[in-house]
Amino acid sequence: MAKNTTTSAAAPRKRRTPEQAREEILSAAENNLIKDGIEGLRIEALSEATGMRHSNVIHHFGSADAVKSALMVRISKRLIDEIDNLLRDADPSGVNTTKMVERTFAAFSKPEITALVAWHLLSGKAEPIEDLAGPLTQLSQTMRERFHAFGFEEQATTENISGLINMVMSCAIGAAINQRITPYAIRKPMKDNQIRDWMTELTLIKSGLSEAEE
Repeated sequence: MAKNTTTSAAAPRKRRTPEQAREEILSAAENNLIKDGIEGLRIEALSEATGMRHSNVIHHFGSADAVKSALMVRISKRLIDEIDNLLRDADPSGVNTTKMVERTFAAFSKPEITALVAWHLLSGKAEPIEDLAGPLTQLSQTMRERFHAFGFEEQATTENISGLINMVMSCAIGAAINQRITPYAIRKPMKDNQIRDWMTELTLIKSGLSEAEE
């Protein structure tokens, strides 16, 4: 009886454009970050999650650190876009400052995001994320338009708007890190979301919109 020498054909390799490959890797990285934390962003883990060769993941990003940096940009851009849309879609009688602050705090309070921010700060390579300049500039413009819509011309300055954005982001990041390093006995007397609520009140006062949202 003749020996069957037929072998099964290898599975066809999935064809991706460079942009599609990068997006697939970043999507896998974000899922891994949620499930496994920073450890899930190892090249080996990303290779397994995407079905790509180790060398292909390296080809598109260069290193695991580059993946982490790109992922931080991706998540941050999404948050900025959400806040921008929140402001644009707001009823003319208000700018939803409360929701804007709540959304920012909620994003940075996620353990995986806090870990990614902490990595960026402690990596020894931390520097301003210039890829966020465009989205933040757009957000500033949207805020300026909303100030003008309410007749708050004096508050619609670049200095004031930049200060508000930096103040909210700094407080949200700081609160998220504080939640994980400050002993519970010190945090226990506070009400839930107390820092966030104080930040909302301060933002309304500093923006001059407290009366508009009453």
